[in-house]
Amino acid sequence: MTSSRWATELATSLIGETVDLPDTAPEARTVLAALEKQGWPSSRIVALARGRFEAEEVWPFPVARSVVAAGPAQWYALVGEVRRLLGLDGVVQPQPTRTALTADERRLLSDVPPHW
Repeated sequence: MTSSRWATELATSLIGETVDLPDTAPEARTVLAALEKQGWPSSRIVALARGRFEAEEVWPFPVARSVVAAGPAQWYALVGEVRRLLGLDGVVQPQPTRTALTADERRLLSDVPPHW
């Protein structure tokens, strides 16, 4: 796989749309700069990623197995670098679904088993 092809695949995986980046090196900063020129500034990519995280959807978007198979360690390092540059490299925690116990749950917690 040529280096410009990896850059194109990375850009496509970040925004979910097919993007052709001519002769772009597969470097995180270079790919992000090229996307910005095509109307995808970092803030827009971050908003897309956060929206997908909140909807419990995958981000970055999946790529073909052949892309990863061409050099899995290099590919995942490249994706990791993009996530770091975008500030999306932390552990994503789902939002809590509720904050208080119901009356039944409080009753069950206060109920002491008879053998105590």
